Amino acid sequence: PWAIGAIARGTLPYPLKEETKVAWTSVGDLATATADLVEKGFSGGERWTVTGAEDLTGAELATRLSVGTGREIAYRYFPEDDFEASLAPLYGPHGAKALADHYRDANRAPTGNLMTLGEGTIRGGLAAEWAAARLRPALG
Repeated sequence: PWAIGAIARGTLPYPLKEETKVAWTSVGDLATATADLVEKGFSGGERWTVTGAEDLTGAELATRLSVGTGREIAYRYFPEDDFEASLAPLYGPHGAKALADHYRDANRAPTGNLMTLGEGTIRGGLAAEWAAARLRPALG
């Protein structure tokens, strides 16, 4: 993930305020869901939500990653402007702004939820399982 260096040092920087809940999912789960939709003939005229299996606060997400990696990982709010600036070299200014705006909206949402579990969603795996399978090997 883009934050692997910080995670290796024991911090999960994320552009959501700590109390904001997110049904976190991995990019791998997102890619799998996208491929499944394409194989099923999805033409782009419908809207699908790809979401994780749990609604988690920032601290809860960090705890799940800690469990999966066997390392202590603390949550740190990463302000959206700083997040955007860090992504600009990778995604260009427009892509970075679009991603940061997604989190800006979530932090302003009255429910505080970025992507919550609900009907009609495609659910990814559990954060701790992903961390054990993918993040732990990447951290060495």
